[in-house]
Amino acid sequence: MDLKRGVYLGLEAVASRIWQSLSEHGDVKRAAEELCAEYEVEPERALADVETWVAEWERKDLVSVRRQGLTFRNLWSRLVS
Repeated sequence: MDLKRGVYLGLEAVASRIWQSLSEHGDVKRAAEELCAEYEVEPERALADVETWVAEWERKDLVSVRRQGLTFRNLWSRLVS
């Protein structure tokens, strides 16, 4: 939740798992592979889902996509500053 901008991020189970995975290592392809291992989903579909969520979070200024992986914005600092 970002009180200054009025943004609340509520995620369903798969999106939450994607967020957790990406926050651990920042690798989109690896996150898709992890989805395939945990859910019955084809690799192409898993990658498309991860990329869709990343694009959404980037539009909301929650992540930054870089060559070396994702950088998650420090949401806590926004709440207290």
